[in-house]
Amino acid sequence: GGCPGCRKVDSKQHPDVLRLEPAEGKQKILIDQVRGLHRGMAYRPFEGRHRVIIVLDAERMTEEAANALLKTLEEPPEGTHFVLTCAQPRALLDTIRSRCQELRFVPLTEAALVARLRAEGRGEEGLELAAGLAGGSLGRALEILESGLVQERREVLGAVLALRLDEPVPLLDLSERWYREREKVADRLTLLVSWYRDVLVLSSGGGDELRLHRDLDAGPARELAGALGPGGCARCMARIRATQAGIAERNANVRLALEQLFLGLAQEAERGREGRA
Repeated sequence: GGCPGCRKVDSKQHPDVLRLEPAEGKQKILIDQVRGLHRGMAYRPFEGRHRVIIVLDAERMTEEAANALLKTLEEPPEGTHFVLTCAQPRALLDTIRSRCQELRFVPLTEAALVARLRAEGRGEEGLELAAGLAGGSLGRALEILESGLVQERREVLGAVLALRLDEPVPLLDLSERWYREREKVADRLTLLVSWYRDVLVLSSGGGDELRLHRDLDAGPARELAGALGPGGCARCMARIRATQAGIAERNANVRLALEQLFLGLAQEAERGREGRA
C-alpha cells in the first residue's frame, strides 16, 4: 500500500487503473463513456504490463452502454482486466453476467465496522451510528463520518418530526432547504429510514429504548411509535425508500419528491394521533 503505484491507485491517478462510473450529476453510465473507454484501450498500458478497468455500480449502465461494453468483454485487449462491482447482479444483462466470474462479498458486521473505524483512528463520536447506516460497507461508513451527517442528525430528525399538515410553510421550506443541499439528500433519507426502523421496533414491543439512535432521547420516538403503530412505521419507511428509488433511479424531481415525502410522513403521524384520540 505504500509504493508509488499503490499511492497512484488510491488517489485515482494511476494511468493503467481506469474507473467507469456515472458522471458527476448523472445517475447512469452512458454509452458515450463506454466509447471513450474503448478509445483509451487502443493504447498499450503506460506503466505496467496490464490494465485494470473498474466498472463501479455496473447495474447503473444504460442498456446501450451495457451492450457496448459487452463487445469488449467478449474480446478484451491483451493484458486488460475488467472488475465490475454490482449490488444487484440480476439487474445486469444476462449476456454481461455470463461473461463474468461472480465473487460475493459478505457485508461486515456493525461490531467489525466499529473496530475497523477505531483502528483507522476515528474518534468515538458517531462510530456506532455510521456502522449502523453503512450496510456492512467500511467505505460507506467512512463517507458517513466525513459527510457531517452525524453532527446534523438531531437537526434533521427534529425538523422532520416537527412537520404538521396545518402548517405547510415549514414543510415547503424544509423541502427547499434539502433541495439546495441535494448532495446530502441520499444520506439524510438513509438516516430517516434508520430512525423509523427504531420507532418500528418500539411500536412492536421490542423494548423501551432506541437501538441505532440509542444516544438520543427516546421520548419523541415512543410518542411517535404509539401514534403510528407498526403499520404506520412500515408505511413511513416504504415512503422514504420509494423516494430514494425515485431520485436515484428515475431522475425524479427532487424538490417535488421531497414535498410529497414530507407531506406523507406528516399525514401518517397526524392520522395516528387522531386515531389515538
